[in-house]
Amino acid sequence: MEPDEKQKSYWIKSGAYSLMSILSQLAFGMGSMLILVRMLDKPTFGLWAIYMVTTTFVEVPRAGLIQNGLLTYLSTEPRDAHGRIMKASLVLNLLFTAVVGMLLFWGGPWMAKWQQAPVLKDLLWIYVATSFVLIPFFNLNYIQQAYLDFRGIFWSTFVRFGTFFGYNLYHFVKHLPVRLEELVLMQLVSAGLASLVSILFTRAYFVHTRGVDWSWVRRLADYGKFVFGTNLATMLHKKADVMLLGSMLSKAASALQDVAVRITYLIEAPTLAAAGVVFPQSARAMAQEGSQGVKLLYEKVVGIIVGMLLPFAVFVWLFPKLIIGIIAGPAYYEAADILRITVTFGLIIPFGIQFGTILDSTGLPKINFFYTLAGGLLNVFLVALYVRHFGVIGAAYAGLTSYSIMLFFQLRFLRKRYGVRLFNVFGHTFAFYRELPSLIMRLRKRKAA
Repeated sequence: MEPDEKQKSYWIKSGAYSLMSILSQLAFGMGSMLILVRMLDKPTFGLWAIYMVTTTFVEVPRAGLIQNGLLTYLSTEPRDAHGRIMKASLVLNLLFTAVVGMLLFWGGPWMAKWQQAPVLKDLLWIYVATSFVLIPFFNLNYIQQAYLDFRGIFWSTFVRFGTFFGYNLYHFVKHLPVRLEELVLMQLVSAGLASLVSILFTRAYFVHTRGVDWSWVRRLADYGKFVFGTNLATMLHKKADVMLLGSMLSKAASALQDVAVRITYLIEAPTLAAAGVVFPQSARAMAQEGSQGVKLLYEKVVGIIVGMLLPFAVFVWLFPKLIIGIIAGPAYYEAADILRITVTFGLIIPFGIQFGTILDSTGLPKINFFYTLAGGLLNVFLVALYVRHFGVIGAAYAGLTSYSIMLFFQLRFLRKRYGVRLFNVFGHTFAFYRELPSLIMRLRKRKAA
């Protein structure tokens, strides 16, 4: 196989599995939401949203601490060091989870008091066990990604979120009530099954070594600390609104915002799938072609993603009640105006995600951290300010404002560092539309053959 064909094959196979993994997570997550939003009243669903946001503040920063360092060193270090790197990453994950577990155990009562929801303490205490069970799931999936094998990532993700969805679907079909504590226990079971699947798919890659190389633990922690902080700051940007609305207004307000945001983040699927494939490719582009290679990669990937998302965003903007009615039901029609705003800043999200991917993969996680932290803190400030002046919809206005401000500064940095130009990004968007008819025709011919 020629080099160009190999490169093309990599993008197709890796991108397909990565996209299927993201889509399965989104589909099952959305399916569970479709069920729970109909089975739970607004305040209870709002409390569930607050719990989910809290656990996301654990899982996403953990991914930042573990993932990028493991991917980078397994891609660049000699093969005989891989066993020590894998063991060190596992130990780092265990230490982080232990610290978070203690924080959740001692901080659970405070969270429950802040949100005026006593049951939240019990939910967080159950999640501590889930967090430990997920250690193999995260670590082993990242090892597969480092070896450019996305099959196990897809299947373990499918099992984790599909099992939880199946549990909710059974209760919905049988008209059985569900309690929040039961849902959290089912998450624990799903996490255990997903970790088992990850173990099965990673046996061929995992290298066992005796003892722990603490120098590698320190190197991985040092590499991942800024990505950890970046992901934590990202959560401030994306999730703080639901928690602040719950404490400032009501759990019902949190439910409305959560429904709108979940619909909007459906359009992240191509962006997140591309990020998983772009990370190793951007590192190679920087090493082989320098800034020019990174520039072309960023402009093309973001341009194509925007082209894919724009029709969806326009449809949602024109018919928000139709979308909300399908996903959440008529009881949430009042979230229509919120959805119009969130889907607008959803078009800005791909720029930020790929900005972070490029910086992290080219050795600039510290800069990415400070940009993301600034955006997260700005968003928290604007949510608190706008909600007082505009009510529930103020959180959406805050998101649009903060994303727009950060886009300006991100593009400014990319232009100075790599020569990225916004005009070229949209040039790739228009090229995507021009080539789309011929692409569809080629796919039809292949299907017919």
